[in-house]
Amino acid sequence: MAKYDEEFKLAIVKAYLIGEGGYRSLAREWGLPDPKPLKKLGSHKLYLIDVVDG
Repeated sequence: MAKYDEEFKLAIVKAYLIGEGGYRSLAREWGLPDPKPLKKLGSHKLYLIDVVDG
């Protein structure tokens, strides 16, 4: 997801954390051609919550 800006990435992470969908459905919803980069979100969920809450 290197070609996407930080704001876009953070919005997807927040959507994932609040339960708006899994990595496949979020990739489809946000227009990402490949859901594989989002697959790592599940394994980093606790870290991401800390980062997003800030």
